[in-house]
Amino acid sequence: MYIQKGNINEHTKTDRLYLEVRYARDTSLSVPKTSDIFRLKQDYKNLPLHVYASNMKIYLSNVTSKTNVTLNDFNEALTHMSG
Repeated sequence: MYIQKGNINEHTKTDRLYLEVRYARDTSLSVPKTSDIFRLKQDYKNLPLHVYASNMKIYLSNVTSKTNVTLNDFNEALTHMSG
């Protein structure tokens, strides 16, 4: 939903998902920090928006936790954060 919003430019979306992937990498307990889904740059440039988004989707589908959090919860949090 966040990525499909038309009122936010691509650069802002990319910056936001860059931070999300970096945070996920730094706090992950279930996926190794060296996993390709945590890659932030290629050839010294940020990856495209769609790569960050698909990596976050993969990460969230593989997270193991004692809490009951779903992808819908993540989407709802993004909605509330974006106002």
